Amino acid sequence: MVVKMKKNEIPRIQYEENGNAALYVDGREFFILGGEVHNSVPSDLDYMDRFVWNQLKELPLNTLLVPVHWEEVEREKGSFDFSTVQKVIDRARKAGIRLVFLWFGLWKNGASNYVPAWMKRDSSRYFRARHKGGMASETVSPFCEEAVKADAAAFAEFMRFLREYDGQEHTVIMIQVENEVGFLGSERDFGEAAQAKYREQIPEAVGRLYQVEGTWEQAFDYEAPEYFMSWYVAGAMEEIAGAGKREYPLPMFANVWLEQFPFRPGTYPSGGPITKVLPIWKEAAGSLDMISPDIYHSDFYGFCDQYALADNPLFIPETGRGPAAASHLLGALGLYHNMIGFSPFGIDDLLSAPLYDQMSEAELDGLLFDWQWDRCYPENSEYHRRAYQIVEGIWDLYIKEKDKFIGFARRTEHESGAVISMGDYDVILTYPERMDQKAGTGGFLIPIDQYSFYIVGCNAAISLEGRRGSAWQAEPVGMWEGRFEKGRFIPGRKQNGDRLYQQSRLADMPTVLKFEVGLYS
Repeated sequence: MVVKMKKNEIPRIQYEENGNAALYVDGREFFILGGEVHNSVPSDLDYMDRFVWNQLKELPLNTLLVPVHWEEVEREKGSFDFSTVQKVIDRARKAGIRLVFLWFGLWKNGASNYVPAWMKRDSSRYFRARHKGGMASETVSPFCEEAVKADAAAFAEFMRFLREYDGQEHTVIMIQVENEVGFLGSERDFGEAAQAKYREQIPEAVGRLYQVEGTWEQAFDYEAPEYFMSWYVAGAMEEIAGAGKREYPLPMFANVWLEQFPFRPGTYPSGGPITKVLPIWKEAAGSLDMISPDIYHSDFYGFCDQYALADNPLFIPETGRGPAAASHLLGALGLYHNMIGFSPFGIDDLLSAPLYDQMSEAELDGLLFDWQWDRCYPENSEYHRRAYQIVEGIWDLYIKEKDKFIGFARRTEHESGAVISMGDYDVILTYPERMDQKAGTGGFLIPIDQYSFYIVGCNAAISLEGRRGSAWQAEPVGMWEGRFEKGRFIPGRKQNGDRLYQQSRLADMPTVLKFEVGLYS
């Protein structure tokens, strides 16, 4: 998809009268059909040319999520070099692609692997978080004020550069601040500075949010370490994000390593914005426009429920890139009308799957990644392509009629289907008996008028019944396969006769159908 770049107003998150939030780019509502590249890709522009920019034809993306490494832009303290960032922006403009930059500063996945060498080598000044017993970790402590100030200063320089180089073009539309923050491997920081804070009374704001008082342990019992870390990690994030936003107020977000089994902080980064501490994050990190879940869990929609909130637009910056991503995108678009974007991780492997298939095992081994984990098959791209094409084609209709979109999704193997009431008749969606399809089940229905509708998605048989308690029966008068272009349905093959009943279903590959309905008694 080629995006026309207009010199217009700064990208922003806007709340509509109905309470839904939307991302606006150059004055128009924008949905991120994205893909995040691997963490190390932008450090080598030739590699990125080969495996990203030259492969963009494989998918109708409109946005790439690209890391920016603090260690690369401030190799010498106080001296900044954004030449690589500038070249990434230039290539994106040439390709007609928007960018979301991911600032890998103090913290990435609960550790500090992307801080500059001068900070890594001075652990007395830029001290580390410590495990119970006093052992130092790979994570710079959020209680290290000098480290937080240094990150905030670097981030501010980065945002100043973006304002000066891209403040009119708006190639860059949003910023992720850090990556999956918190402290991995321990429930909290046991360093000297942290210990002193842990013994204090809880801040007044925390007491007000949770209606508690006393010390952290008195207020939160065995969960005290995580609430404690959340307050101070969020505070550090506010100092960093706020410094950048004062230079150039693009929309900003923090992504989340989600709380999962065995549900003990430290097995995921303690202090990160998991659901139960969202009130703390909203209070302490007001410069962030949203908290965005990285969802690799089978309960995709359950986690969407937790983050699609009245004050929190839903953006999925990372998710799996298998075929199920297609049904997840379409189901979520129908269910969550404050959703602003969707981005599978490792999109360069999905883009380059056909190229990889032409390479020898020795060449693949030379790419230095876990081939068994990263491998994408060329047919996987087709699921993404179809889903992205559908969203691109239907977008003009969606922004006008999104409140009419009725989403459906199979969340668990125990769900048999869904019933969507259309007034005098019901649309009955029956899910496959076994969950062995490549894509899952998800999508949306769009009423056209009393006797017709569009339905979009994957893996559901479609039947019609008269409304319960009435004498009416319902039948399909016509069904058309088709596609959307600029918000208009373009009909393809019409199914009729016995084929009408045999083909009244959404296939495993994302499907677009139009139904016309008749009633009789």
